[in-house]
Amino acid sequence: MLPWFQHSHESLILPNKPVLKGFHLSWTMYNNNQKMNKMKKTILVLFIAAMATAPMQAMKVSEKKVPAQVMSAFMKKYPEAKHACWSKNDASTAYEVKFKDHGQRHEAMFDNDGDWRETSMCVKKDELPAQVQATLSSDFSDYRVKKTEMVMTPKKGTYYEAEVKNDGQTWDVSMNAQGKVIDKEIADKSDNMSEYHPKR
Repeated sequence: MLPWFQHSHESLILPNKPVLKGFHLSWTMYNNNQKMNKMKKTILVLFIAAMATAPMQAMKVSEKKVPAQVMSAFMKKYPEAKHACWSKNDASTAYEVKFKDHGQRHEAMFDNDGDWRETSMCVKKDELPAQVQATLSSDFSDYRVKKTEMVMTPKKGTYYEAEVKNDGQTWDVSMNAQGKVIDKEIADKSDNMSEYHPKR
């Protein structure tokens, strides 16, 4: 017969093995669930951040849904406009319209009340004022000029924009008629006149 302490030792240890195994399993499952919840939260945070920083895409709007006062103002200002394509950004109160006028591509903006805000028109680099061309040649000699526009506004008057690229980054540079840089910012990818392909 075994001594009493060996009986006691076995009776204490053996029954506890399944208990310890079950506890280890529960602890492992708990840790896995915690890791999964943490991963889900990380993915959610990244998704929200991406949505917040992503550029707002303008949604196309049919002419029937353009407010009457906006359409009237547009037709009054550009009576010979053709192939109009309307859009509106959910975060903006303005309507944008891309169209052709006298064979040239334009993009105009009107607010909800029909007040004209601005119009941009694609122009060739060699059609820019001499001072603007000089600024591009001197201050942005290391940049590739992708496109140039003339922008007309009721308050700021007329100025010129150039989309330039260097080291993989694209910039919008605004200059007045004297070639002075008045603004420089990272280009908005959602604002792309080249995506406008009117029917002929």
